[in-house]
Amino acid sequence: MKRLLALLLAISLLMLPACQNAAPDRLSIVTSVYPIYCMALNLTRGAQGVTVRSLSNATSGCAHDYQLTSADRRSLADADVVVINGAGLEPYLDALLPTLKNVADSSEGIELIASSDAHDAAGLNPHTWVSIERAIIQLRNIKEALVTADSKNADVYEKNCLDYTAKLQAEYKNIKAALAPYAGTQIVTFHPAFDYFAQDMGLVVAGSLVIEPEAPPTARELRELIAEIESSGAKAMFVELGDIPDSAATVARDTGISVYALDPAAVPLEGVADIDRYVYAMEYNLGVLQSALDGD
Repeated sequence: MKRLLALLLAISLLMLPACQNAAPDRLSIVTSVYPIYCMALNLTRGAQGVTVRSLSNATSGCAHDYQLTSADRRSLADADVVVINGAGLEPYLDALLPTLKNVADSSEGIELIASSDAHDAAGLNPHTWVSIERAIIQLRNIKEALVTADSKNADVYEKNCLDYTAKLQAEYKNIKAALAPYAGTQIVTFHPAFDYFAQDMGLVVAGSLVIEPEAPPTARELRELIAEIESSGAKAMFVELGDIPDSAATVARDTGISVYALDPAAVPLEGVADIDRYVYAMEYNLGVLQSALDGD
């Protein structure tokens, strides 16, 4: 009997490390902002025992001034993986991130560009996902974090990443070819959310109207942008989906420039599934840009 008990104890000790390193039966993923949520949904399609949610109310407006709720803090503390955009987009998480057990920064390794609308002291543009090429890097970063945290679903994450990457690459190729005739064209944006997209497509952002998203531009900023439009010959001003801001309407009236709405895929859209939201936005943007740059 003693020998049997000793043998059972030895077996249990040998199995203990394997049990400790086993993938969790369930995986809880919390994302900081909506576009990252959409990426995570595509990666986890068909994965067993996986839940994905975005922070409450972090699906509208600009992320930089978001205020965490008590429910957000509980969700973040309980999450197996927290996925952020990074690049300074989520300053409301800065103090909390060191206390969380598994944080994946999806913008890691991305070359960032300077922006007057930077959300942190580094002065860099955080709207990386609006560039399809950079979104693919973010997708792969998220996939690596999920594979590490949940090995039992690793094959699902790998396949989904390959499939969605191929879909995004096809979108990029199509949009790049369609916008090639407009390379070098000067445009103006209301908010620098589209700087990475413009860089990818060879468009030149002559200026942006808003430096602080929630603060109206000053009279001086309006005068400076009007001067930039007149000197650059910019063909169009682009705002984000929604009502045209009064200041953008003022610039359009004073310069005669046309105003169009682009979609940064930053919030849900009625009638469009979250998992399809990003590709929908890119195709919508292509149509808008073609109309705008053709002068229609």
